[in-house]
Order: sequence, then structure tokens, then C-alpha cells
Amino acid sequence: MKQTTLCYILKDDCYLLLLRDKKEEDANAGKMIGVGGKCEEGETPDQCICREVSEETGLTLVSPTYRGIVYFRSDTAEDEDMFLYTAADTTGTLKDVCDEGSFVMVPKDELLSINTWEGDYEFLKDLAEDDKPICLTLKYHGERLTEVLRQELQTPIVRSDLLSAKHAFSTRLGGVSEGIYSSLNLGFHRGDTEENVIENWRRFGICAGICTERIAVSKQIHENRVRIIRAKDTVALTDFHYTTEADGMVTKEPGVPLVVFTADCVPLLMHDPVAGVIAAVHCGWRGVALDIMQTAVDAMISLGSDPADIRAVTGPAIGKEVFEVGIDVAMSMQVLIGDASADYITPLGDLSSQDAQKIDEAKYLVDLKGIVLYHLQQLGLTPDHLDNVGGCTYAQPEMYFSHRYTNGQRGSQASMIML
Repeated sequence: MKQTTLCYILKDDCYLLLLRDKKEEDANAGKMIGVGGKCEEGETPDQCICREVSEETGLTLVSPTYRGIVYFRSDTAEDEDMFLYTAADTTGTLKDVCDEGSFVMVPKDELLSINTWEGDYEFLKDLAEDDKPICLTLKYHGERLTEVLRQELQTPIVRSDLLSAKHAFSTRLGGVSEGIYSSLNLGFHRGDTEENVIENWRRFGICAGICTERIAVSKQIHENRVRIIRAKDTVALTDFHYTTEADGMVTKEPGVPLVVFTADCVPLLMHDPVAGVIAAVHCGWRGVALDIMQTAVDAMISLGSDPADIRAVTGPAIGKEVFEVGIDVAMSMQVLIGDASADYITPLGDLSSQDAQKIDEAKYLVDLKGIVLYHLQQLGLTPDHLDNVGGCTYAQPEMYFSHRYTNGQRGSQASMIML
């Protein structure tokens, strides 16, 4: 399977295209195409497109937009998955010379009139619709295009306006899984088929604008370990496996999606736009009690962050109205945040009894999201740099997977962030 990237760069309402006019006896002479190339081993598609554009044009892409996937399938050629991008912002100077051809600027409204391949016209039609997620299969008999299959994707994405880094929190809607995994299960080790989970990930990524073909993941163990991630730590969807155990990941490398899984626990995404550092953290109550937030913030500081510059957002998780816990959990939260715990922990019933057994058996409602966000303020983040999005996983089983609501018979949400 060949994996490639292709980018259409827009500047002053014109697309930068490569006109094939340099090579002798070129069967494709006179045709136009965007800029891109083949993914190297271990390279994420985002890193590939940035490298290819730099090598071919001399330009540096600034936050290219991932538009989707084009599957090329042929009875005579190697199958190809092409990851399609657009870009409206670049730095640097365009090269005067390119071995493949000449660079030309084509007005945006003339894009569908260029001389190009029949299959390329199909994805250019979708590309012309600025916000449309693209998932297209082009089938060939020899060099003849025989079938065009379009998937109309409707995968809801939860985001926060606070984070300028690309990010997304998933729901359970818009996928292909069935039964207890219906429908956007993103967990590989829940019992769902690998084929379904891979398709769900691709749909989620396309609608989120983040290519998920390679992602950074770790086995979550409900502790306070946080790992600094490099591009070499990513794994391919088609070879999904855990390379480490941790509940948090931090990086400052562009093009590396950090991912955590949840189904009641609190997903926490953080971004320092000044230092260019991001984090994804799985905040279960055990990890919160062990202060995984402190560990994650410290890891970001080690990469150059100042807590005052960090933005933090919690996503869909179990709500304070239904997260019922025993005295051990309540006390661990009190130890973490001190006197402020009274604002986030609600006793159930009368606790005035002096009966030790009744006290030990007492139940409490805990606002885990609120505790995470409050403690981040204690760690130096400012209130205007904090946000909470998404609903209660337990109270909205039609929208989210919930471990408690289903007694563990469920799929998984994912939360991801990328520079």
C-alpha cells in the first residue's frame, strides 16, 4: 500500500500548481497538479506534506488544512491512499526551478478547467467546497476510471474556541460500528473489529481536520505518568499497538497527534501558543488524586512553557450530578485541593452521625471536571485560559460512551490535539 500527500496552496485567490513541462517523452506532459509526494517510513502525513512542499517549492507551510482521503484502487497498479491538504499561509520564497515542471498560478474559479487527470477532477470538485470533508474512492481498470464512490461524512466534533491548536473531542456518533460499539468507537481493544475502528478513526480525523493515519497513544494505567513524545513514537492505524504506559503525553513537534481515550474520565487538552507546546491527559480520579495535572504542566514547562501561557480545556466526562463515590475518593480530592473541595464535593445524606461505620459508608457527588480546572489554577494557569466543553457522558448515553452507564459494555471516545 502506497501512502502519499498532495497540497493545493492558495494565495491571492490563485492556486499554486505544478505544470508538467520539463521531462522529455512525459505521457502526462501539459497536465497540472498540486504539490506533494510519498510518505517516508515513520513520517506522519502532516510532516510529509510540509517536507514535500519545502523540498519542491522552497515554501514553508503554516498550519496546512487536512481535507480528507482519496483512495486509488486499480486492477493493475499498487493501491494508493492519498491524504489531501489545502494551505492558505506560507513563508519563504518560491523556487524558480523545479525538476518536475514549472510553477503556475491558476485563479481559484478556474481550478476545474485545468488540464489534469480524470480522477483528479473528482476530488477537485470537492476541494472547491471549502468546508467539505473529503472521502473519495476512485476505481480504475488499467488507466481508465471506472467508478467514483463518495462518502458523505457526518461525524460530530466537540471543540473549544480557547485552543488555537488543532484539536477535537469525539462523540459516539457518525461511525460504522454496531451493537454496544455503535457507532464511532475509537478503542482498538474493546472487542470491536479492527476494520470498523480504523474506518471510524479516519472519519473522525477527516471531520476534525487532523490526519489520524499515525497517532501518538499510550496504555492508560490510571496513574500520573506523562511522557514527552516525538514523531518516532507514533503508530500507524493499521499497526495499532501501545509503545508505553502513561496517562499523559506532551510534545512540541508539529504534525504529531496526541490521543487519550475516555468513557467517563476527564479528557484534558492543553496548549501553550507562545512556546508551541501541547498536552493530552487522561484524568481518571486516581490520576487526579496523584496530581497528573502537575506532572503534565511540569512536562510542558520542561519544553519551554510558562503556566501563565497555557490554555486548558476539559471535554466530555461524567458530570457532578451523577459521579457518586465513596469516602476514599472524596478524601483524596480534599487532600489535593484543600479547603476549596467543599465547592466540588457534595455529601449525600446526613453526615452528622458519630457512627464510624455510617461515616465510612457515606457517599458523595464529585465534580471531577471542576476539580481538574480548579487545580490547574493552583498550578499557575489563569481562569480566562480555562474552558469546559461537551456534556455528561453518563447522562447522555445516546451521545457518548459511558463506562458506568453500560457497566463496561461500551466503546471509547478519543480526544486529540496537534500542532
